[in-house]
Amino acid sequence: MAIDQRRYVDITSGVIGGTAVPLQKLDLRVFTDNDRLPTNQILEFTNDKDVADFFGESSTESRIAAAYFSYVSPAPVSRPRGIQFASHITSGRQPSVRSSNNGGTIEAINALGESEVSITINGETKTEEIDFSGLTSFADVASALSAAFSGLNFSYEVAEGDGYFIATMGFGVQVSFNQGDFNDLVGFTGAQQDMGLMSETMVEAFNRSIDANDS
Repeated sequence: MAIDQRRYVDITSGVIGGTAVPLQKLDLRVFTDNDRLPTNQILEFTNDKDVADFFGESSTESRIAAAYFSYVSPAPVSRPRGIQFASHITSGRQPSVRSSNNGGTIEAINALGESEVSITINGETKTEEIDFSGLTSFADVASALSAAFSGLNFSYEVAEGDGYFIATMGFGVQVSFNQGDFNDLVGFTGAQQDMGLMSETMVEAFNRSIDANDS
């Protein structure tokens, strides 16, 4: 017996499952080694502007998204609804915490003067007082932080016009930044730790992404 055309559309639209199986999203998932993407997170965007804002306008991810969202197909659902990005760690990634912003200027950090910085490392809170007033560059700030906190290495990175402080640590070391003037200013407070990963094959990256989010 022939299948009614309306039933055929229902089946294919539900990705062979109807109500018995949860619907799967037909979004593109792109694997990238860009370290702006946390190791064990899958980020989804619904337009190319948001991708450019996150990864940078000149990034490979931005170019992929621009091409993807500009495509119009003859199918009933003619435009892409979303794009996902998952990490593929090709050469190993150290555990790290990235600040959300650089606090604007070095002058804003200098204005803190002598200020306490509090970090919890493996459950133990360590607080150090740092004199920010005489530091002349973001690199100097990173060096002062590295000297104050043993086991953590701080650096300052500029990518796509944006600057960030980055703290790296050994595998298995749990780190969180506590509320305080400096941590609040640069965006360390509440920043999530990327636990890092040794290098992996594409198959391993794919399986890890499915475990994290199979939609």
